[in-house]
Amino acid sequence: MSKIRYKSEMDPIPVQQFLDRTRIDLYQTGFNKWDKIVNVVAPRDLQTIITVENMSMEYLISLLSNITLLGNKNEKIYAHAKINPRRTDLDTLSLGQRFIYRDHYTAIMESMCSLFSGSTTIPRGISNWTPYIIIGIDFDNQYVLAHYVPPMVEVHGNKFILLDGVHRCFITKQTNSTTESVVIERVKIPFPCETKSWKELQIIDKKPEKVDVTKRHFDLKVELFRDLRGIGIDG
Repeated sequence: MSKIRYKSEMDPIPVQQFLDRTRIDLYQTGFNKWDKIVNVVAPRDLQTIITVENMSMEYLISLLSNITLLGNKNEKIYAHAKINPRRTDLDTLSLGQRFIYRDHYTAIMESMCSLFSGSTTIPRGISNWTPYIIIGIDFDNQYVLAHYVPPMVEVHGNKFILLDGVHRCFITKQTNSTTESVVIERVKIPFPCETKSWKELQIIDKKPEKVDVTKRHFDLKVELFRDLRGIGIDG
């Protein structure tokens, strides 16, 4: 069995590879130059934003339903799940991560929070952002597609567990606010690690250059890690 590689950053995905993985119909949106899109990238890889559209529920469900496990690319863990965007009280969430990085959440506040600053249709404040499809130009001057998905929460029994977006949620929590999120219920695959409360979270100044992913989470089972970046979600 080949070693599972945990990717801390999302690599660009050729658009045809993305379409093969997700079967999403890109023509369901209003952008009329889909034939020019080269890659699916992380929002941070955008040099210029051309258009931002609200992601339809059809698109969101199609996207998330094609998420697989790092240890099993054939296991689409949300294919039969119940997926709903909703407002979430952060104090109700359990966490699987041990750390957040001060340089990471500072970068979010300094750059990502201004991602849609030129838009008159996107609400202000990262806690108010819903799922979006973003078309833009990357730093190689190519047309690219990016996704913004709010923090993702899995429900297991009576636990609401933060799957993705811990740095964004930490920022919002400091303002005593709730946040937009995507809540996923009826997940049959166990969560990939043990979970704790916010008070167990440690803040460290900088993400180490070499990260042992098993030490970043509580009792992590890497093979159960959800491969969000494989379908173009970079949290």
